[in-house]
Amino acid sequence: MNYNVTIVRKPGSSRLYTSYQFNGQPVVRSTGLPDTPGNRTHINKFIIPKYIAALVEGRDPTAVARKLSYYLNKVLENAKNRGKSDSTQATYASGTKKALEMLGDRPIAEYNTSQIETMIDDLAIKHKKSQKTISTYLAPLSLAFDEAIKNKEVGVDRNPVTLATRPKREKEAKMKPFSLDEVMSMIHVTSGEFRKFLILAFFTGIRHGEVLGLQRGDLDIENNIINVNKQYNITFDQEGAQLKTHKHKPAYSSKVPSIIWSLLGELPMDLNDHIVDRSNVKKSKRDWIREEWEKALLEAEIKVEGRTPYATRHTFVSIALSTKVNPLLVTNNTGHTDMKMIEKAYGTLDLQKENFEDLSVMIQEQISASKTGKLAS
Repeated sequence: MNYNVTIVRKPGSSRLYTSYQFNGQPVVRSTGLPDTPGNRTHINKFIIPKYIAALVEGRDPTAVARKLSYYLNKVLENAKNRGKSDSTQATYASGTKKALEMLGDRPIAEYNTSQIETMIDDLAIKHKKSQKTISTYLAPLSLAFDEAIKNKEVGVDRNPVTLATRPKREKEAKMKPFSLDEVMSMIHVTSGEFRKFLILAFFTGIRHGEVLGLQRGDLDIENNIINVNKQYNITFDQEGAQLKTHKHKPAYSSKVPSIIWSLLGELPMDLNDHIVDRSNVKKSKRDWIREEWEKALLEAEIKVEGRTPYATRHTFVSIALSTKVNPLLVTNNTGHTDMKMIEKAYGTLDLQKENFEDLSVMIQEQISASKTGKLAS
């Protein structure tokens, strides 16, 4: 049998094709690669041997070629089977959808680095996506090509995502923390469940998902401690399925200023009840926080200046370190295993600071001042 596989180029096309015989019929298949000496060498060295191997086994490389969607779905399946977090699975699903929208769904061997770079440029220029968002979209796409290489997909021996040139990452501006009077202003203009959410987020440094996961049994009011061992993920639906105990982050006990108990007001009696009651909220966690956050900023007449809801953690660290709070406590409250992240953001730390209750005093002064209609500076 003739297993001769050659390189051809169709009239009017700048791409290279392979030509071979299968079951006595001529087949011409695109490699997706432009006609350059380097690509011709690559095809002769890597692609043609795989085509011949498939033909020897009685398989038509064209017929058995798997599409991009097959390998993207494989990535999603692997993420689920390997116990990746719900947020990671959702991120991969979003990236998969975007990749198929922008690249189409063809045999994975037909994609090349140039097409990936075009996608990156479109995301950055047309869609005005940040470098962080672009990297998020590319993550499952890169894993899909890795999966194809691992499975010896005919015609795929390089990952075009890792080879693609990306725009230089702009230096991210440092997030500006809120002052304590700005924090109190936001708390005063909010009410109900979001007010409780802000109090916990601003004055404990706990992650947002962890705040929403807090139950009455996690609070040790006598010792001013919150035990953090779970988080609330993705949506407010199917509560039992969305409340997750920590798998990838260790549980920890957060020392909190005693003043927050009076700020929170009446707490539920049942140990299984959530501190922030989400039972009447049907929006996703992210949407609910973002919408309420924007309303609070507007109502409090605070300039946004790029400060997202994540600024709650940044603000806690800033306020705590400006008082006599031991940085070891700050590190623990934000759920870090060591002080590297704190040092990176705030420089050299004074480990002799001890008085955590000083933060309670500062907050109490702001509350007292606000009762007269004037916040302390």
